[in-house]
Amino acid sequence: MNNEMLEKIFNAVNDMKESNEKRTASIENRFESMEKRFEKRFDEVENTLKMHTVALSNLSDDVADLKNFKLEVKDHLYKLNEIQEKQQGIIDLLSKRSISHEAEIKRIQ
Repeated sequence: MNNEMLEKIFNAVNDMKESNEKRTASIENRFESMEKRFEKRFDEVENTLKMHTVALSNLSDDVADLKNFKLEVKDHLYKLNEIQEKQQGIIDLLSKRSISHEAEIKRIQ
């Protein structure tokens, strides 16, 4: 082989090397770009997850408050029911007395 042929081969190999280096750089740039986008997206997902976690925690607190309120209402209703039953007993007693008094008044007349 002569020098001219070797130089052509060398230039061709050199061109392929430069081409491969450009491609490699291009691929690295694309991967870096993709990596940045993924990092940004993962950060967004992580922030959203944190917000949902806080909201869920608040909902858990609200559910606990509602359960306590439900127990309080149930207790008040039970007390009101007892009061109504006592009042009904008093009304029944007064009603019987009234009937008895009316009978007594008719008997006296």
